Amino acid sequence: MLGRVLAKVAVALLSSSVVACSWLTRLDDLVPTEASSDAGNSFDALEAPDVFVDSPVCAADTKNDPNNCGTCGHDCCGGACTDGICQPRVLASQQSDPSFLIADDSYVYWLIDSRTLGPQPFPPSVTLIRRADLGKGSISDFATNRPIIRSSGVQTDGTSIFWTEFNLSAKPPFQIVQAKKSSFVTDAGATLQSFPLFDPNAMAGSFNGYIVGQQWAYWFAAGAPECNSGNFATCLYRAPISDLSMRQIVFPKGLPANGALAVDSAYLYFGTQTGIDRLGTTGDAGIEPISDSLKKSAGLAVSPARVFWTEPAAGAIASAPKDPTLDAGARVVLADQQNGPGGLEFFGPDVYWENQDGIVQCPQAGCPASGPATVVKAVGVTSFAITNKCIYYTSRDAQSVNVVGR
Repeated sequence: MLGRVLAKVAVALLSSSVVACSWLTRLDDLVPTEASSDAGNSFDALEAPDVFVDSPVCAADTKNDPNNCGTCGHDCCGGACTDGICQPRVLASQQSDPSFLIADDSYVYWLIDSRTLGPQPFPPSVTLIRRADLGKGSISDFATNRPIIRSSGVQTDGTSIFWTEFNLSAKPPFQIVQAKKSSFVTDAGATLQSFPLFDPNAMAGSFNGYIVGQQWAYWFAAGAPECNSGNFATCLYRAPISDLSMRQIVFPKGLPANGALAVDSAYLYFGTQTGIDRLGTTGDAGIEPISDSLKKSAGLAVSPARVFWTEPAAGAIASAPKDPTLDAGARVVLADQQNGPGGLEFFGPDVYWENQDGIVQCPQAGCPASGPATVVKAVGVTSFAITNKCIYYTSRDAQSVNVVGR
């Protein structure tokens, strides 16, 4: 039933069509703007202020319709809708220790422990990368029999995916690997390229984390004679994504990074044992402290104005201004008493992070008095990724990869 229209002017409804869902519509949202109106199709705002039209209610069953769950247009990403709440769907089961998941609208990638799949070569290849093709509904082994450094995870720039390896038959043994996301996968996995992380002639070396930006990849590594940092510190390297063989040292002095990294167009942000620092991506500026967090950070991400990170030992999510000259050392706690917070990422105005018992969310501006909102309840969450409609996540306890409507 169409609602009533309260107005000082008569409005003719020229045409209408029945759709599955509709929303409450402000009449002035339908009025042409000043730039597009003319004398024949304009309204005088003084004659009809704040007029509302009650549109038809959603025709779908929002309690049970997985395409309109809880509200019109809310898609459950293949899962069921129960009492207006999207239920998780298992995308892949019997996954051994799944983690480091990334996703877009076409593919989902994750790492698993392959030691349960049979005998392994030496050095052992204990990790493989799996890919779910969302269009085909298929799952394949994207990278197999590779000595992947599991703790570094898998990353993407939107076109390729990247990971790192420790291969004793390569010089140097530390390598960064690149493969096109759309690569055709055979029994041997996808076609890929490997590039050294430091001087191939180095007698010894170390590697301590990497991150992929839009045009450059950055990593912390040490390998004499290129980098003689000493004291277990590392140098900052970078290479263009178009040719990862063109590595260069951005900052040759020792950096005590702990592996937590984030990057924007001008700076690389990294965690240390006691805080968060930043360094210009070209190495021109020195190291600048963002915040002394007092606790080792885990997940790290940057918004246009602030840096956010998780502190597992403190059970906290904190932030500080990206520009340390604005309020150097100002650590603001977004949420505390969290159960082992790990990775975090942004989507729209909100920040999401994983706890050991699920995935939670707060506005970037600050959590409400009621605390963070739980968006996924699951034990043993090890990683997650957010797309326009879906949240994908891995569960170590359930040994599964799952998806639920966002």
